[in-house]
Amino acid sequence: MKTLFTFLFAVGFAFMTLANPSNTSLMEASKVEAKDQKVKVRFQEGAGKLMIKIMSSNGKLLHSQRLHVKDALVVPFDLSELPEGEYQVQIENEEEIATYYVASKAPQPAQLPLMAYGKTIDDQTINLLVVGLEEPGVTVNIRTQNGKLVHKDQVEQAEGFSKNYVLKNMKADEVYLELVDTNGRRKNIYF
Repeated sequence: MKTLFTFLFAVGFAFMTLANPSNTSLMEASKVEAKDQKVKVRFQEGAGKLMIKIMSSNGKLLHSQRLHVKDALVVPFDLSELPEGEYQVQIENEEEIATYYVASKAPQPAQLPLMAYGKTIDDQTINLLVVGLEEPGVTVNIRTQNGKLVHKDQVEQAEGFSKNYVLKNMKADEVYLELVDTNGRRKNIYF
């Protein structure tokens, strides 16, 4: 009788193991990563039958999807059509619910470089053209090739400007222009 009971217990335990091959929780079997407005939900191998839900911060269902995860899987979501804010990613199976919170924010626009051009008019005259300023204010430093400051100029012109610089006792190929705008963008112009 003991042998029969032990045998039935072993068969029952084996059956339970087959029914739930992984004893890991949903939090251990899944991972949610968010960057800007892109969300990736990663699942380990054998996560099983799942439901993924994307919900707003006040609990409104925005998306749901059923999956049967046998192999490792990555499910991407694009939140760019939704306003910036905090969202919930819920992953659920028959036994539990795992909730992740992600913040969706618009990617920062790439800052454009300082658009400035210089040319020599003659041996001692340099023409500087600066365009596309978002805010007025550019510091123009004229420096020798070894970095010594020869002249400093602050130009407060909106959108852009063109200006000639006449050098005394120096030639244009002996100096360079160092420019810094109010946004901190920098540019060096060599001749």
